[in-house]
Parts: sequence; C-alpha cells; structure tokens
Amino acid sequence: MRMVMSKVDNVTDDQKAKIADITKDAMAKARDIRDDATLSDDDKREKTMANMKSEADQIRALLTPDQQTQFDDALKAAMKGKRRKKADDGSAPPPPAADGSAPAPAPADGSAPPAPPPPSL
Repeated sequence: MRMVMSKVDNVTDDQKAKIADITKDAMAKARDIRDDATLSDDDKREKTMANMKSEADQIRALLTPDQQTQFDDALKAAMKGKRRKKADDGSAPPPPAADGSAPAPAPADGSAPPAPPPPSL
C-alpha cells in the first residue's frame, strides 16, 4: 500500500499514523495466512484477497473524497501492473481478445504468437 499511498496528495500526519497501523495489522494477518499449513492454496488466496480488501477499505475510510479518488486510481493502476507482470512472466493466462474470443495459444517453440488479424470494418 505504500506505493499506492505515495500517489495520494496532502496526506496528514494523523492519516499517515493511522494508515501505518492498518498496514502493520494487514501485514501480520497476511503472514499468518501464508504460514497457516491447514489452509489450502485456494483458501489462502481467498483469505489474502479479503485481507487486502479490508486494508484498502479501512484506509479509504480515512481519506477525503479527493484523496479517495487518487487512492482508487493508484490502486487500480497497481493491480493492473501486477496482472501485467504475471502475464509477462507466464504465470497468468493471457487476457481474452478484445472481441471476447479466446487468445491464441503461444507457439511451442517459445517465439511470440502471431499478431491478431486487423479488425473488420
């Protein structure tokens, strides 16, 4: 959340202190989730997402309307960047094509997939 908060203007010292406490608690919960051997990977993912949403909701509640807009925009950009990074490293499937069709599979030789056809007019 630090990177997201760095994009928000005019954060007061009081807001910074409260956000630090929220982030510290969220990090402790994330560590507990990660270290819980009784949880399946799907359960860990679900609990981690809920923890992240809770953290964002608590922080958002502390912000002014203008700051909330900046926070929302920065959070969306950060999440989009994470998805792009996962797609780039091959750990996430490619997004569907703009027309809603499934993306073409990557060539087996590791080369780049062929360019999509131009849109029909």
